[in-house]
Amino acid sequence: MNLVQKLPLGLALASCMMMSSCSQEDVQVVGREQTPNTSSGLKVAANPNIPTTEGWPGDHSFATGWEKLTWVVPDNKQLYSVGTSTRTHLWGNPYLPWTKPLPQLTASVSNNAGNFVTVMYQKNVLNNSTSYSKMRTKINNLVPGKAYAFTLYTASTIRVKNGQSTQYSPGMIVSIIGNLAPSNGMGPDQTIIDLNGKEAEWVSKTITFVAQATEAYFMIMPYASTQYHNTHDQFFHYTHAFVPQNAITEIQ
Repeated sequence: MNLVQKLPLGLALASCMMMSSCSQEDVQVVGREQTPNTSSGLKVAANPNIPTTEGWPGDHSFATGWEKLTWVVPDNKQLYSVGTSTRTHLWGNPYLPWTKPLPQLTASVSNNAGNFVTVMYQKNVLNNSTSYSKMRTKINNLVPGKAYAFTLYTASTIRVKNGQSTQYSPGMIVSIIGNLAPSNGMGPDQTIIDLNGKEAEWVSKTITFVAQATEAYFMIMPYASTQYHNTHDQFFHYTHAFVPQNAITEIQ
């Protein structure tokens, strides 16, 4: 039996009053906590995203999220050269100027296409055969079944190489591969962007597609028709692609 139970009724009441007169620092006040409501089940959907091509200029230097597609092992960096260029120079190298620089894009386009990825295509210049390079990135935060559109800009420039001028590229192939398994081949949703007659000039292209999964690969490579290939004994092309920030949107 405790002390309060042994005391007379009056003293017991007084004892209880004394015990309850402790300082407020010792008293824990239980109140209603203001906590976020996590039981609503609401989720904020992430916006669809494709990485920009605004990387650091250089041979085999790419913006975050972009990569070279290599299908020849070991890789020959000269036969399959890729990288990030500027409007005035190949790979941003001051010793490799374009014969005709590319113009700036409108102010509404991020970075005014200051730097971008470059792929090449050659026939009987570096060797007695043909070779071309490819690049790809991944489109994220897609909803299967939803339709999307994104805009990119493509162009071609020339320069003096070994005392001779290169040629303007006739086009670029862009492809969206919904299957997440790594692939070097062309997907079913491919588009040929015509660059004929577009000498050092940006060509805007908006591509629409329906997502098959939450992610998809986007691939670029230079293009030359069979007729062009057969009627040119020798050529060397540089083809560029610029993907600005926030380039992709959902079609409502």
